[in-house]
Amino acid sequence: MNAKKIKGMKVLDNNGIQIGKVSDLGIECEQFKIRNILISTGGIFSKKYFTVNIEEIDKIDSNMYLKSSKEEQNIAVPLEELKVSSPEGYFFKNFQNRIVKTNEEPLLGLIKDIVFNLKDDLAFDVVIEKLVGGPLGKPSFTASLEDFSNVDILMTLKLDKNEIKERLKLSKHKMF
Repeated sequence: MNAKKIKGMKVLDNNGIQIGKVSDLGIECEQFKIRNILISTGGIFSKKYFTVNIEEIDKIDSNMYLKSSKEEQNIAVPLEELKVSSPEGYFFKNFQNRIVKTNEEPLLGLIKDIVFNLKDDLAFDVVIEKLVGGPLGKPSFTASLEDFSNVDILMTLKLDKNEIKERLKLSKHKMF
């Protein structure tokens, strides 16, 4: 599963009633862990948000299904209220497009997505898209927390050129 596929997905309660759409993922950047799912509800001018812990998700296919009913969910609040109580970089949209470098390349690429498995410990890997591409587009590969020496606004990979080439070869066969 990846963030790009899950964002915009309809969220249904345990009665099959749509309660909103996935707006974003709440993440812990320093630990590469998913904290919760941000769900938007309401119309364009009255949009409200609430978060759902991963444990509250029953299953995901073309929709996300929750274990509880709409009435049992948190009270929806304006996004500004959630932002006040959230640390910087808390949402995936704030993490996406961070610059990734190595000791050999000062501008290797950008974080474009995260991949995760809800059954695991909620850890995710990042999808890094190289800045330079060829006729078939910009190549990308995945990296885990252990592959980084620094996780901040500017992220530093510990991988050398050969390790990156190997990851790029492996990722040609994967669809993110």
